[in-house]
Amino acid sequence: KEFFFNAHNQFLEDWFENGIFALIFLSLWLFLQGFIHLQTNWYLALFLIIHIFLNLGVETMLSRLAGMQYISIVTGFTLHYLQNKEVYHEC
Repeated sequence: KEFFFNAHNQFLEDWFENGIFALIFLSLWLFLQGFIHLQTNWYLALFLIIHIFLNLGVETMLSRLAGMQYISIVTGFTLHYLQNKEVYHEC
């Protein structure tokens, strides 16, 4: 019989299902996103990263398509910002 596990905490679920490396990768991704935005004073994006971190603490949003889209959009905005700083007048 198959066992379904839902920890309602993304960090625990990644750790239990995929091991310590998934937990480390997820944590590094979050801290790297926050560090990038803290250096550039891009407070709206930093707020979104904090919001994502809090949501991951109470729900497993990455196991659904909507959660993956949300994370992908924030990462896309970060990559766009880093490659186009002159558009935002922050060289």
